[in-house]
Amino acid sequence: MSEQNLQIDDEIDLSELFAALWSHKILIVFITSISIFFSSFYALTTEKHYISKAVFDIEQSNSRGLSLGGELGALASIAGFGSSISSNTGLLLERIKSREFILNADQKLLLSKDKFFNSYNPDAKDPSWKTLIKTLIGWQTPDRTRQLMIQEAIIRGYLRSVSASSTGAGAIQISVTHTDPELASKYANGLMELVRKMIKDQDNTSKAFRLSYLAETLADALQDMEAAQSKLKEYALQNSAAAQENFVTGSVRLDTLRVEKREAEEFMTVLQTLKELVKIENLDRKAYEALRASSPIVDDVNFRRILGMSETISAWKWPSLETIQQVSDTLNDRSKRLDIEIADSEENAKLYASSAEELAKLTRDAKIAEATFTVLTEQVKSQSLVAGFKP
Repeated sequence: MSEQNLQIDDEIDLSELFAALWSHKILIVFITSISIFFSSFYALTTEKHYISKAVFDIEQSNSRGLSLGGELGALASIAGFGSSISSNTGLLLERIKSREFILNADQKLLLSKDKFFNSYNPDAKDPSWKTLIKTLIGWQTPDRTRQLMIQEAIIRGYLRSVSASSTGAGAIQISVTHTDPELASKYANGLMELVRKMIKDQDNTSKAFRLSYLAETLADALQDMEAAQSKLKEYALQNSAAAQENFVTGSVRLDTLRVEKREAEEFMTVLQTLKELVKIENLDRKAYEALRASSPIVDDVNFRRILGMSETISAWKWPSLETIQQVSDTLNDRSKRLDIEIADSEENAKLYASSAEELAKLTRDAKIAEATFTVLTEQVKSQSLVAGFKP
């Protein structure tokens, strides 16, 4: 029985519900009427705000550098002229909220004359106690302070009513909130034009600055190139332009003299051995064979010629002491002359090497200056075309 009673009690009796509502009908009607009255009053008296949005795209050239091919492109990259600078949307949004931009917008759009932005009331009067204190101390509100207060009011109203953001496609969106829909649309479009003009002026200023810098750098490069070419011409007039060839020729001659000196010294050593053998009169075939084994140069054609012997190996003939002494004296004199010629050749080789090094340095400087001037010339042409200037 208890379970059945619980099930019966859980059921909703609509007749009892309607009877309870009917018994409180006056209270329900009163509360409903009051709610409708206040809702209607709020809807009719509350100041309406309208939002106007302007969406636009800023066209900026992404490339600030120069695109060149081949060697000029490599030189431009090394010199730092091939870099690219993309537009910074975040920085642009920050500038839209800056004090400078807001005051500029006030001058263009006359925001100070709109009470929605300018909440400062210049006709407002201070309380009597504050007026009395200012009178006693002789305080007068300067115009500068009043102007600053107006600017601060405009800035607060601008930051409260204007917002700027970036869309997903990369465009800029400016939203203006105002009680007048026409003024909201006017301010949104006006701010859009101000931003476009600001970017355009900044881009033109940047182009002009780059062109001015490149023009000055180009003038310096031209002076450097002319100076390098002038030094190269002066060197060619004062020195031999074939310094490298002279250095090679002198090096070859120096090697030849050193070979002759070494050969003369070897001949003198063998003559000294011959002189000792002739003095002890050890002139048999066995002594000759021993001499050939220790000094094979005795069979050299040049050695036999200076002794006046036959060039045939089998026709060996021992020279006399007088002949050996004469040939030794001759070779000794020749060795001394070769020493002098070698010293002169070494000195000339050093001079030629120094001249060749100086010539190579001047030539290298001239080529670098010419390449730099060429790269800068192409850069100036490119930047002039980007800036819209005709050649």
